[in-house]
This record gives sequence, structure tokens and C-alpha cells, in this order.
Amino acid sequence: MADSALAPLRHRVFAVLWTATVLGNIGTWMRDVGSGWLMTSLAPSPVMVALVQAAGTLPVFVLALPAGALADLLDRRKLLIAAQCSLGVVSLALALCTATGIMTPWLLLVLVLAGGVGAALAAPAWQSSVPEMVPRADLRAAVALNSMGVNVSRAIGPALGGLLVATLGVTATYLADALSYVPVIAALLWWKRVAPDADGPRETLPGAMRAGLRYALHARGLQRVLLRAVVFFALGAAHWALLPLLARHALGGGPGLYGFMLAGIGAGAVGGALAL
Repeated sequence: MADSALAPLRHRVFAVLWTATVLGNIGTWMRDVGSGWLMTSLAPSPVMVALVQAAGTLPVFVLALPAGALADLLDRRKLLIAAQCSLGVVSLALALCTATGIMTPWLLLVLVLAGGVGAALAAPAWQSSVPEMVPRADLRAAVALNSMGVNVSRAIGPALGGLLVATLGVTATYLADALSYVPVIAALLWWKRVAPDADGPRETLPGAMRAGLRYALHARGLQRVLLRAVVFFALGAAHWALLPLLARHALGGGPGLYGFMLAGIGAGAVGGALAL
């Protein structure tokens, strides 16, 4: 069982890109800790602190369909490189604005929103590239490893981010995130992707979006998954969004406590995956 679960890592392309992605996601969670904690200093109201979470996740909701269509229409490797470069620029802008003292609550939200856009455009391209990296027999295990990698990074990144904010400050956390994109971009440049042959006429962006929506409306299994996700995240996201205020004001802790509280979510997800 364990051997089959790790079988995709025998394929060099998948192993390299999976490792790089985990490192990049660790940096992303570190950045999220820095942004949430910074807002508790700039504007410590529940609404403004919760808006940090909303700004980072709203693009995923709004751009899910067009991002998925773009992943089918464009060269996924080039799309991923562009997205990772843009995310690195956003992190450098966050670091610069924080270090120079010009950061404001609304500027922070705009930059977090820009980071959310980059992440939203990259996610479908990452997921749809997995079948190109492993044979069909290892596909299910590869998808499971991808999910595990996200949760592992969610367990490690916030803890490191909290410690970094506590010791070196928010600016250092943003710089660490910017550096985390270097191995991701390097791995994508190293990957010599061979695009699969098109098996029909080239779709347009609106046509691809309609096809995806039509599939979701008629796939009962997918509908059950989506319903469970909506019910869970609609309630759980409120808790995550207000964790910085809970750590700082209700518990009187620092960024280290906030980071470890957020890391607990990732650790629980890893434990749940292992139990399943």
C-alpha cells in the first residue's frame, strides 16, 4: 500500500515538480501569516483582518472557470512560469512596501488580491499537468500526493512564517516567500514538456468555460463533492480568517502562536489523509 502510494515519486519529472511545489507552497503560507499578522497592526478590526483572507481566496472563486479553460487552451508550462513569476513580483512588492513604511491596509489588500489572482490562474494548470508526468496506473496516487503536498506545506509554512515574523519581521517573511518561487520556476524551466496532440478543433475560451460548466451540472459525483466543499468551507473559512485576531487579542499571543495555530489546520489535514 505504502509502496503504491509513493510510486509517482519514481518518475523524475513528477518528483522534481512535486518537491518544488511543496517548497513554493511553504513560502505562500509564510506570506499569508505575514499578511494576516500585519493587518492586525495596520487595522485591527475583524472586518479588515477577515478581508485579508477574502482577498486571497476571492480570485479562486471568480477565476476558477476561466483559469481552467486557459489551462486547456494555452501551454501549461508557460502559463505556470508566468504565474510563478508574477507571484514572486507580488511578494517583492509586499516586502518593499513594508520595509519602506508605505504599507496601508488597502494597499495590503490589493497586493494580497494580486497574489490570489496568480494562484487562481496557476492551480488548474498544475492539477491538469499531472497526467502528463506519470503513467495512468500511478495517476490516482499522484493526485493524492499532490493533495498531501499541499497539506504538508500548510503544516510547515505557517509555523515557519510565525517564527520568522517573531524574529526577523514581516518583511523577511515576504522575502522568504519571494525566494521560494525560485526552485519552482527553475523546475518548470527544466521540465521539457511535450504537449499532447490535439484530438479535435481548437476551443475558444467561452466554449471551454461552457463545456466545464455543463459537465459540472450533469456529473452527480462531482456535484456531491462540490456540495460538501461548500458546506465545509462556508463555515470553516470564518474561523481561519479571524485567527490572527484570536491569537493576538483574545489569547494575547504573538505571531509564533498564530503561525502554529494555522499550522494545526494543515497538520490535521495530513492526519486525516493518512487515516483515510
